[in-house]
Amino acid sequence: MRTDLDVMMYSMVELLYGSSLRISEVSNIKIEDIDFERGYIYVTNFKNKEEELRFPMSEVSIHAVKRYMKYVRDKIMTADEKKGGWLYPQQGETTHRCLLNRKLKNECRRLGLKEISTHSFRHSSATHMLRKGAGIREVQAILGHKRLSSTEIYTRVIKDDLKKVIKTYHPREQEETADD
Repeated sequence: MRTDLDVMMYSMVELLYGSSLRISEVSNIKIEDIDFERGYIYVTNFKNKEEELRFPMSEVSIHAVKRYMKYVRDKIMTADEKKGGWLYPQQGETTHRCLLNRKLKNECRRLGLKEISTHSFRHSSATHMLRKGAGIREVQAILGHKRLSSTEIYTRVIKDDLKKVIKTYHPREQEETADD
């Protein structure tokens, strides 16, 4: 059985992964920041508060946020939060981060998995896009990085993957193995 909190947390996780957002960005979203029709979400740059960034939303993210808004949001929001147009309850950015991190930690423990943080979703999103063939510049734009060097951090994992591919599949590697 899913609780209202589960539905809210799932929509937040989908924004973290599906739109490669930071938890601080997700925590501060207002409904007016979401363009469901075009599939974009507008977020204030956490480093430069005067700059607004536009992030694409995955279809899964759109569906999760719409479900949260339809079935849960009005039940858990205060009148002031609703009036302020916030997507998620504004108990403070830290509260969201701590709440989601605690829930993730408990779920990982329950499932016997390595613990992850909210930032792991952003990192995984970028890494998965690169593994699927997305260009580094496109991933840079999606993440909202000003410098390419910030995005290149995610390519280290990909390079390790490529080394394994060469070792396993390259004809020269197989020839050397066959001669041994």
